[in-house]
Amino acid sequence: MKTEIKILLIFFLGFSFFPIVGQDKDISQMLKSYNSLMQDSMKIRMLNDEIGLFYERNDPDSAIYYYKIAVDLADKNLSDLDKNDKKQKNIFLKHKANSLRYIGIVHYESGTFDKAIQFVMKSLKIYEELIKSDPSKNNIIDCKNGMTFCFVPLGNIQYDQGNFDVALGYFNKALVLHKELGNTPQISGCYVNIGNVYFDQGLLEKSLEFYFKGMKIAEEIGDKKALSKCYNNIGNVLLFQGKYDEVIDYYLKAMKIKEESGDRYGVAMVNANIAEMHVLLADSVYYNSPAKRNEHLNLALTFGLKAIGIAREIKAVPLENPASNTLMRAYKRLNNYKEALIYAEVFMATKDSMFMEEKTKAVADAEKKFETEKNQLLIEKLNKEKKLNETEILAQKEHSERQRMTIVFIIAGLVLVAVFAIFIVHRLRISKKQKKIIESQKLLVDEKNVMLNQHIEEISAQRDEIEAQRDLLSTQKDMLEVQKQRITDSINYAKRIQEAVLPSGESAEKVLGEHLILFKPKDIVSGDFYWATRINEYLIITVVDCTGHGVPGAFMSMLGVSFLNEIVRKKEVRKASDVLDNLRESIIEALHQRGHYGEQKDGMDVVLCVLNCDNDVLEFAGANNPLFIVTTNNELKEIAPDKQPVAIYENMKPYTNHVIQLQKGDMVYLASDGFEDQFGGPQNKKFMVRQLKELFVQIAPKPMKEQQEILNSTFDNWKGHNDQIDDVTVLGIRV
Repeated sequence: MKTEIKILLIFFLGFSFFPIVGQDKDISQMLKSYNSLMQDSMKIRMLNDEIGLFYERNDPDSAIYYYKIAVDLADKNLSDLDKNDKKQKNIFLKHKANSLRYIGIVHYESGTFDKAIQFVMKSLKIYEELIKSDPSKNNIIDCKNGMTFCFVPLGNIQYDQGNFDVALGYFNKALVLHKELGNTPQISGCYVNIGNVYFDQGLLEKSLEFYFKGMKIAEEIGDKKALSKCYNNIGNVLLFQGKYDEVIDYYLKAMKIKEESGDRYGVAMVNANIAEMHVLLADSVYYNSPAKRNEHLNLALTFGLKAIGIAREIKAVPLENPASNTLMRAYKRLNNYKEALIYAEVFMATKDSMFMEEKTKAVADAEKKFETEKNQLLIEKLNKEKKLNETEILAQKEHSERQRMTIVFIIAGLVLVAVFAIFIVHRLRISKKQKKIIESQKLLVDEKNVMLNQHIEEISAQRDEIEAQRDLLSTQKDMLEVQKQRITDSINYAKRIQEAVLPSGESAEKVLGEHLILFKPKDIVSGDFYWATRINEYLIITVVDCTGHGVPGAFMSMLGVSFLNEIVRKKEVRKASDVLDNLRESIIEALHQRGHYGEQKDGMDVVLCVLNCDNDVLEFAGANNPLFIVTTNNELKEIAPDKQPVAIYENMKPYTNHVIQLQKGDMVYLASDGFEDQFGGPQNKKFMVRQLKELFVQIAPKPMKEQQEILNSTFDNWKGHNDQIDDVTVLGIRV
């Protein structure tokens, strides 16, 4: 559920972040205006503020090309300026910093994060050095504003890569400077950015705290656009907390602002969010209450139809596509298969339409690039014509200069003859003196040679010492390699121990029956583990994702196996939620957790099921990771977990015990988050839970061995040449 809501949230907010650039302005006219400018500072401003910005979204390569021209112009002027002209130097340094930052932002939007960081950091360094060299008040204000413009994209880059602590550092730096400079609207934006990071870290209360701070400022300054974003974000957090009455209140507040501002796209998107919320409520909270479930499904239809109606009026195919998917699922759950089929066809048609739009955009990009190259050739042609005129003027000047120099050379020749004669006479007089000087210098050279030989001997001794140190380093290197091999052997032995406690082969077949297991550790040993036991008519199975991976994660997994054996087999706990409650108590006691900051990171995310094999009733309790069920009619059910780890946590509460009646032939899937978080594919993005659920639906009817092969090959093909980022575990059983 979290992933689906987050996708809608990002789409809603991201759409309004992009600046709208007038596409009807003739780029040819821009380039002609640029070529007519005489001052380089004006040219740089036009390259940064108009030409580069024009290409930034449509043709990133051309945008970078023109921003680099601006950097070169700034460097040229900096090298030509008088060292004492501090004012002009500062102006061109700030121009250069802006251009470098813009290049970094284009790289960020194109997904090349390393280059983005490189260019933005260069910009930041210029501002920091300017503050040191010129402590004037106006210069410090300009440079600190420039630094905030660097901290925000640096934070966004780290946020997109999942480096949340680093992202928080940059957003907080920007916040401190904005407070110092009194930039009230930007302070609100920083609060929202910080809230987004805490939201993705699962720190919902902290996230709400900063969203409310951003909301308060937006209300005070009357920034309705920012206010609608805060309302939408607060609604999503409250949805995770199960405060459904408050959720709809904030969604409706966001929609009211969109309606007042005439933002029909925003109105449609909020309606789509509310429709999706009602489907999720029907599938989770009211799954076992048919009347309430149907009520929420009908509400989903009301809001979904409104969303798709507006999307069709404004021809917003990217919005019509997810709205039709929501309607298809709602009609299907209401057993209205005719309407479900209609919207399934709309979903597929709009998906194909978006694919065609991408192809059309690629052709348009190629045409724009051709236009850019044509305009650049025009600039080069004009520059060549200008240079040709300058060459003709220079040739005339050179002709006059040659005539003048001929006369000068004749006079100089006569003077030189006279001077040479005087020189010869003078040279004869001093030759004797020079001979004596040479003899004295020879003695000095001999002394220098003696000293040089002494230095050579010293260097030879130093060389011998260096060779001895090199031999010592080689010996130490060999010792380190031996130690490394011993450590590797120990870890491999630990792997065999870990594999011994995990059910596999005949033992897994005896306990689980018809099943599949995909187990792919990131390192030699794994922080994921699966565990299963059968006691009388009960089958207890679990997939656990421990904090970290490698050796630390493996220690946690062995601890988890030991606790589960004690809780289920010795204490004879059978209720799914009680097993998790007992496991959490054991973890807190074993790790001596007292509620200090960061201790919630040392724990487990768990999917745990207890199946009564006599009546096919399944109990489920989850910590952060959901359960997936594919029925015999190929319908996917996602059972939401409690958003708290199996560890100490700021808002600890008993785990929810979900009870589901299964049918013979149903498939039950338990998984850690390693599969969905893997980067790869054509665009090097995460696999995401949406694709994983589609894959479960696709493979559910197939034999278990074939299902496991498809899961394994799909993961390897998606990962490609990328490193595996986390341990991967998927366990499936057929009822």
